[in-house]
Amino acid sequence: MVKQLSELGEQLPCECIAVSSEHFLTSEDMLTKWFSSEKLPVMETFYRNMRRHYGILMEGSKPVSGKWNYDHDNREALKKDVPLPEPLVFANDVTGIVERLRRHGIKSLGEITEQSGKYHLLWPVNRKQSQALLEHFLRYCLPQFGRYQDAMITSDKPQSWSLFHSRIAFSLNSKMLHPLDVINQALSHWQANPDAISLAQIEGFIRQILGWREYMRAIYLVRMPEYAGLNFFNHQRALPDFFWHGETNMSCVRHAIRQSLEYGYAHHIQRLMVTGNFALLSGCSPDDVDQWYLVFTWMPLNGPKSPTPGG
Repeated sequence: MVKQLSELGEQLPCECIAVSSEHFLTSEDMLTKWFSSEKLPVMETFYRNMRRHYGILMEGSKPVSGKWNYDHDNREALKKDVPLPEPLVFANDVTGIVERLRRHGIKSLGEITEQSGKYHLLWPVNRKQSQALLEHFLRYCLPQFGRYQDAMITSDKPQSWSLFHSRIAFSLNSKMLHPLDVINQALSHWQANPDAISLAQIEGFIRQILGWREYMRAIYLVRMPEYAGLNFFNHQRALPDFFWHGETNMSCVRHAIRQSLEYGYAHHIQRLMVTGNFALLSGCSPDDVDQWYLVFTWMPLNGPKSPTPGG
């Protein structure tokens, strides 16, 4: 994207100035200091540097409680008696958009549900809704987020698709929420509710935003465009057709794909450990896998059977 914008700027009959995005926390100076073309730091080293730089969960130069990472404590399987929070969804009227897509014959993913002649989008479309979704997560999901952030279930309960996840990635990526603001709100909520939210829960959430989100962007900035053509194992197999309809006998794969097709959403373990790991082990072409994941960055216009108005 940076290269494309740069090339476009060279063709315009005016001066173009590029500035860093305000919606990521890793500056060019930090990239130059921590990364090089020869050696990349592992995520844990990067994450600790980010914690030090922004003073998050720190006591002086040391991490709060003396421990940097609680990932080992955050891998529990979901117990049957653990109540799941009801996911907050929205009833954004997208009828006009759906009708236009159909009029032009544009294909979309997901099961578009009609209710009283209207079509609704369950995802936030403005900052007010995005903030409501974040507040819902902090109140109802954060107390159990870290503990069950890697959990997977195949229940038919309407809450099973979202579990204790925040589902704010779209709001972050479309700049309706700022990552540092999200982190500070989460820290404030944790500090105000120490009996309900343990350090392992808040650290696990912050690591996803301050660590993984920033780290993966940094790798792309440092290694692109060469990174896009890498294929270490020379995998060339086409992505199986069931990635587009979910009809397979592999239970975990079927569940993750069907959820992705229905909601335009799968949490990080479903993406990494299920669909991603299957693609790796079966030798699928990285370009095919990349295309499939990119499709789901554009959310389908679907929703649950009874979307709830929200903001």
